[in-house]
Amino acid sequence: MGTFDWAVDLAKQLIDANGESVTIKVFTTVLPDPNFPNEAGASTPQELTAKAVFLNYSDKEAGRTYAEGSEIHRDDKKVLLAANGLAFDPNLQGTIARANGTTYRVIRVKCLDPAAQKIFFEVQARR
Repeated sequence: MGTFDWAVDLAKQLIDANGESVTIKVFTTVLPDPNFPNEAGASTPQELTAKAVFLNYSDKEAGRTYAEGSEIHRDDKKVLLAANGLAFDPNLQGTIARANGTTYRVIRVKCLDPAAQKIFFEVQARR
């Protein structure tokens, strides 16, 4: 049992109760062929369904450039995903598809993980 088990459970309950079903696609890179070490390995997609909450960025956040160089565009969405129950973490090569068919590219991923306990992910998503 971890110190933040209550927070992990609460995040899962709130996002499941208030979120919508999404399909998350993550691409994992396979190690390159030893005979061709300068070439990246094949990218393999993995999919899972989860619940997510979509929020708009505030006017203060829109247009801000962060240290890692990503900028928030007007139509970007802030997507909250509970870490509990995810088979794998969202990554920058991935996509998030809403039930209505709208697909977003993952631009940035932040994880709230005090004491190495993943509570939820905040994903910046762009169409």
